[in-house]
Amino acid sequence: MVAAVFPRNGEVGWIERAALSFGLSIATVPLVGLLLDASPWGVRLESAVAALLVVTLGTTAVAYWRRVRVPPEERLALSLEFAPPRWRGLSPFDKALTIGVIVSLSLAAGGLAYAHGTPPARAGFTEFYLLAPNGGINPEDYPLRVNASEPAAVIIGIANHENREMNYTVSIQLVNVQYVYNGTTKRNDTVELGNATLDVLQVTVPNAERWESRYGFRIPSPGEYQLRFLLFTSPPQGLPYRFVQLRIHVD
Repeated sequence: MVAAVFPRNGEVGWIERAALSFGLSIATVPLVGLLLDASPWGVRLESAVAALLVVTLGTTAVAYWRRVRVPPEERLALSLEFAPPRWRGLSPFDKALTIGVIVSLSLAAGGLAYAHGTPPARAGFTEFYLLAPNGGINPEDYPLRVNASEPAAVIIGIANHENREMNYTVSIQLVNVQYVYNGTTKRNDTVELGNATLDVLQVTVPNAERWESRYGFRIPSPGEYQLRFLLFTSPPQGLPYRFVQLRIHVD
């Protein structure tokens, strides 16, 4: 863009050209992003690369067209001359500066090589989820309203992204609750009437693998219940590592 606006040599200095190029880049890239966001292609890696490539090639063509219209002796040109330094002709200060630059470049290259060879460890995490009996996530497919003693089931899922094999403990609790309206908070408070542990499952999941198991249950008495699934990475004590639950009404 700068070359298209200033095709002649001497119109602006090279420092000014570099500054204008940097500023135009900052202004152009967000503008291209806004145009892509309003287009059918959206802002994605492929569309962003293609759009910036079109802008770059288009402005390059304009810059070339404008430059060839300028007399050859007035066209923008840059020449660089490289000559090997003569060590014996350098002053002590220049020699020390040269040695410092060489040492700094060597340390920087070594640091880059070390960083590339030893990437930082990624933080691990675990997915803990419940699926409907058919394996879906449609709320209508979960057993949220059942009859007393009616068999029901869910699928328990664990996905290990901890970067190592994990031993999990899943504690399954059935809590009989009552919802009491709170006039101060304008919300229902949950009052626990009873709590029973139905099962404790020991599960080992290798790294980057997933475990799923169908779990069946029956609730013998009518009322409001919460079926809680607590995931621990150690024996079940203290706060769980992950927690999911179903609110179930039993007729």
